[in-house]
Amino acid sequence: MSYIGDFAVGSTVCIYFTTGAADGGREDFSGGVHLSTADFKIYKNGNNLRSSMSGVTIIEAVITGLSYVLINLSDNTHDGFYAAGNEYSLVIYPDEILDGQLVTAQKQFSIQNRYMRGTDSAAHPGDAMTLEADQAVDVIKIDGAAINTALAQVGVNIVSEDNIDFGALKKTSLNAATPAVTVSDKTGFSLSTAGILAIWHQLENAIVTAGTIGIRIKTYLDALISTRATSAKQDIIDTNVDAVQAQTDKMTFNADNDINASLSIAGAGATEVDYYVYTDEEALTGPIGTCKVWVTTDSDGLNLVASGYTDDFGKVTFYLDSGTYYLWRKKTGYNFTNPDTEVIA
Repeated sequence: MSYIGDFAVGSTVCIYFTTGAADGGREDFSGGVHLSTADFKIYKNGNNLRSSMSGVTIIEAVITGLSYVLINLSDNTHDGFYAAGNEYSLVIYPDEILDGQLVTAQKQFSIQNRYMRGTDSAAHPGDAMTLEADQAVDVIKIDGAAINTALAQVGVNIVSEDNIDFGALKKTSLNAATPAVTVSDKTGFSLSTAGILAIWHQLENAIVTAGTIGIRIKTYLDALISTRATSAKQDIIDTNVDAVQAQTDKMTFNADNDINASLSIAGAGATEVDYYVYTDEEALTGPIGTCKVWVTTDSDGLNLVASGYTDDFGKVTFYLDSGTYYLWRKKTGYNFTNPDTEVIA
């Protein structure tokens, strides 16, 4: 029984056989004498007979005396019969005689039972192979030496019996003896705290050129930040902030967002001037309290020299030098004719 080859799952096997005459010459089937699928039997691993010949096609007389049979390995009429890792035998068990000669054929084939693991070819261990891009190959030795799966040697995707990708698992613990390589896929890599500190110390110690960022970090950050809280300048800032806060604490505002009379500018002149605001200026009646009054030296109201608020009697006091002044009044709910011109003698 001759072996014709190892085939892929789902492929088609082509098996040739010859027919001859009694005198030794070539002879074809004729006169109603033909082979049928009933004349063939297919066995799996010795004695497991296929229950159906579905998927088997006979082609007679390709040329005189030569015919062949096609076996479709994807036919699953006999469930699970064709499967990888098995041996098969085709036997012609004829019930026909051609020119007095018995037609016989016994051929053996296998389905992915002689492949080199991890390939799609019947290459044998030790044979040279050309791999396609990204083709996965299960490797158990390199240059005759067994692969150390615990170290996941660089350059080889090592897959164990349980199909565990050690290459992916060991990316962060490469063998120290492995030659330097460039890794494009850095997924899974990370810097340890010690590694980050080592980079920082190297940067800190190596960059010492005047004017560089390294020396500035060392000089200013290290030398000054650590002592900044106790510097004399900090005490000065604290004192000034307290002084400003003491003044702003005195500030209050009315509904019109005007400054309260407690911050009025009384003026710095030599003459004390009492100024009154009434509802009836002619009759001097109806004093208006908390009315804002401010004094300028120009009729446009730009040069302010004094300001304040009237008391309950409508009076506000300013200290002014001799001259002409313009007084302006404002209080919600009242209309005033501004400015009121006053001459101080």
